[in-house]
Amino acid sequence: MTTFAKSDTSFLESVDLMFDRTVKLLDLPEGLGDQIKACNSVFQVRFPVKLNGRIEIIMGWRAVHGEHRLPVKGDFATRLTLIRKKLKR
Repeated sequence: MTTFAKSDTSFLESVDLMFDRTVKLLDLPEGLGDQIKACNSVFQVRFPVKLNGRIEIIMGWRAVHGEHRLPVKGDFATRLTLIRKKLKR
């Protein structure tokens, strides 16, 4: 079992490290790991919603990393989603 010591590694750095280790273990065509890792596109949308009798503008984002297999999977993050996640901590 692998154990991880506390470090100053950021979440993104940790994910990149795990991804790079995994790609080395797989028999992928050359360059496919880099293509999957790269963020192909980021979509930002804004839409109005009525909350507590007021109109609020909600912003949302979607990042697409790998279109090597369709349909692409993922989630749509909104500002409210991010705020709720912070409040749950």
